[in-house]
Amino acid sequence: MYKLFQVIKTYGSKTVLSIDSLEIKHKGITAISGPNGSGKTTLLEILAGINTATSGTVLFNGQEIKHRQ
Repeated sequence: MYKLFQVIKTYGSKTVLSIDSLEIKHKGITAISGPNGSGKTTLLEILAGINTATSGTVLFNGQEIKHRQ
């Protein structure tokens, strides 16, 4: 299960993702939709650990996801 709290991603002065609270349950189906530039790919990259949030907390099964180097 993923839990996100106060997650913000910025590039320079542009905020590309802002999530107050989000929970994605295990073995569920979750759809992510929105227009170009709304942060869909950025969110998936943060969940995978490929990208890191500028601020906030991202948990997977209770453990914080750290950026992969």
